[in-house]
Amino acid sequence: MINKRGLGRGLGALIPETSGLSHEEGDTILSIPIHEIEPNPHQPRHDFPTEELDPLADSIKESGLLQPVLVRRVGDSRFQLVAGERRWRAATRAGFERIPAIVRDARDSEMLPLALIENLVREDLNPIDEALAYQELAESEEWTQEQIAERVGKGRVHVANTIRLLNLPRSLQKEVREGSLTRGHARALLACKNESEMLKLYEQILTQSLTVRETEERAAGTPEFTPRKKTTKGRTNARSVSPETRELEERLQRVFGTPVQIHDRGGRGRVSLEYYSYEDLDRLLEILGSASQPAARTD
Repeated sequence: MINKRGLGRGLGALIPETSGLSHEEGDTILSIPIHEIEPNPHQPRHDFPTEELDPLADSIKESGLLQPVLVRRVGDSRFQLVAGERRWRAATRAGFERIPAIVRDARDSEMLPLALIENLVREDLNPIDEALAYQELAESEEWTQEQIAERVGKGRVHVANTIRLLNLPRSLQKEVREGSLTRGHARALLACKNESEMLKLYEQILTQSLTVRETEERAAGTPEFTPRKKTTKGRTNARSVSPETRELEERLQRVFGTPVQIHDRGGRGRVSLEYYSYEDLDRLLEILGSASQPAARTD
């Protein structure tokens, strides 16, 4: 998992944590007993690790629930979460008996889109859960990829490439879900001829620390592929960078799913990202575009 705090304020803006849900006309805000709220059956996020919930629960104990959850009424004294399940679970762990909630008259068809939008804006979804949510929107709501992209604020190419991840073998989907395989590497594996080749190349990614570019070349069967350029003395032609710079490059590589180099000249310099197709460039531009939105700390 990416340590967002370690990226600094400027780079942290690439991973926004503000909610995309606003208070609409007709909504009401109530303090609701927490036991009267049930989960959203269309929640796109499947995992709520304890190591994520415990720090949030501690924060809620200290400062309270700073942002209401979004619910709909399903009975005289029953409510169903539309969005905010992570906060609801953490508040439960914190021992709260009541929490603030926005009550909205949401239809069944709105449950998945609203939950999906919040998770995407908060970056709580792993790529596989994101892909499954897009697929459900396409199948249950009969939305086109263009409609999905417009509704969730992503590019159509991003939506299409994310759905393609469901063509990976289940074992590799599990690695993507757990963060052991990046989105960029996973997309590169899809160019393999069959499942056996995907699994074999995945092992090479692990054992040889292949970049996304190298993975793409091997998946395509490029005959002149060379994993590392050598000097005339047979040593790796590596740049000389500080451990701190190398660590930051690795963090950014996990964010962007592509090789990143930082060229520092005593406080000035440049950051370079590699891309290998116009689709890949479109993906990088979408990530960079999120930096234009101011980062805000939420619960």
